[in-house]
Amino acid sequence: MAERSEGGVIGLSISDERLTLFDFSEPIFTEHIVLVVQKGREFPYQNITDLKDKLIGTSYGTAYDETVANGTLTIVGFNDTRSGLGMLQRGRIDAILLGSSIDISRLAQSWPGLHPDAFTTLPVPVKSDSKHMGIAKALKMGWFLEQFNQCLKNGHDTGFFAPIIYQYSN
Repeated sequence: MAERSEGGVIGLSISDERLTLFDFSEPIFTEHIVLVVQKGREFPYQNITDLKDKLIGTSYGTAYDETVANGTLTIVGFNDTRSGLGMLQRGRIDAILLGSSIDISRLAQSWPGLHPDAFTTLPVPVKSDSKHMGIAKALKMGWFLEQFNQCLKNGHDTGFFAPIIYQYSN
């Protein structure tokens, strides 16, 4: 619908293709994709090539096709983040890719055998992905996006959005 210039979409990442179709808001939310490792098994990480000889767990359906195809990344899939943490805790994989907003301690407490204090996050994110509202350019809704951006700023500045983002992520 939005691609036919009939509306808008919340939760869009910006891409070159989408920039031709949509006017975008400021970021609603930015998710940092981080590497979670078992404490004591940390390794240096600055960029994706540092993962070449590592087994990296991620949920099924996550797109890392290019890095897998060129041999940079070896992926082990899991259906549930808690099972990924279990694989990590047992040493079957070297790290898992997770969104930075996920409460790992809370998640680990909800799964028998997982130790919430067994995990740590490497400091450099693998990727950051901001989500925006995109409105079809043909609708000429720049005035609305300006007002929306003011509301976003207010929601972030007052802390109103923090519990919503936490609830959505966990």
